[in-house]
Amino acid sequence: MRILDRYIAVTLLKGYGVVLLVLITIFSFLALVMELEDVGDGNYQVIDALFYSVLTLPQRILDLAPVTVLLGGLLGLGGLARGGELVAIRASGVSFSGFIWSVLRLVLILVIGLALFTQFIVPPLTQLAEVQRNNATRAHPDLVRGNSFWAPDKQQLLHVHRMWKGRVPARIELYEFDLQGKLNTFVYAERADVQDSGEWQLINVHRKIITDNAVVRQNRASMRWKSFLKNGQLEMLQLPVRSLSPGSLYQYLLYLKDTRQASNHIELIFWQKVFLPLSVGAMALLAVSFGFGSPRSPELGKRLFLGAGVGILFYLLSQIAANLGLLFGLSPLLIAAVPPLAVTGISCYLLRRVMF
Repeated sequence: MRILDRYIAVTLLKGYGVVLLVLITIFSFLALVMELEDVGDGNYQVIDALFYSVLTLPQRILDLAPVTVLLGGLLGLGGLARGGELVAIRASGVSFSGFIWSVLRLVLILVIGLALFTQFIVPPLTQLAEVQRNNATRAHPDLVRGNSFWAPDKQQLLHVHRMWKGRVPARIELYEFDLQGKLNTFVYAERADVQDSGEWQLINVHRKIITDNAVVRQNRASMRWKSFLKNGQLEMLQLPVRSLSPGSLYQYLLYLKDTRQASNHIELIFWQKVFLPLSVGAMALLAVSFGFGSPRSPELGKRLFLGAGVGILFYLLSQIAANLGLLFGLSPLLIAAVPPLAVTGISCYLLRRVMF
């Protein structure tokens, strides 16, 4: 049985590999073409576009994982069926449930690896790509060092030491000068809650008012500050939400809810990341349900084609449903959970029909 498990695993992995190679080549080429359109912005060069495309490759693998498992599974199982190997496997006494378990054992390993990949590998590489790209395309890259940045105004100078979770300004220093260029106020805040109006709600503020005769110190729990940053400037300094790991995204989501900011879109992305392994498992089941029928049937090719079409169509519809769900105010958990659970239910129904 172990020999059979290895053989099925190798066959499926070959199918996954072929499909992934084709898909990743196509989508990486398209991503590179899009990046080349920005060459010339700031110091952004062709080598930067290539570097960005390579670093975001793991994110594309992650995005393509459900479709890869579906098409790769259909390809591998279709090869076993066409070669008569499925008949031989059944004739050797292997039950249908035993065959499914051999497939799902491999998928379970892939799902666990995918979860670790999502949490620990993809986020730092994607964030590095975004930081390098943003630094190269900015008009004043010398004012930015990773997540730390300086922003000058006529009589103010803002220094943000870091962006907490890549999104929230933290360890903020604000220098205010008089008309002669002399420092008269220094403000330090632990973080800032950025409001839709453009105002910053500075939290845990330590303020120093400097005069010719003394320095007056003030401590405040919060203080409002009208930001001089232009529209979109802060967004350029923030990491994309999808580049955050599920753990960081969860903490950021709690922060948004604590500060009573809109969080439905962020919550949807979080649940989509959580349910991604389930989506991969559901697509694997769908591949088995379409690929393991009557191997000698002339309808095998149609079944495989139908399985690929149904899986891809369902995947695209789930993306459309996500946007419509947010538009109509549905629960992000419900929006993210329904597609993989529906595919799992359909796959189990089809498998039951094949078995009985």
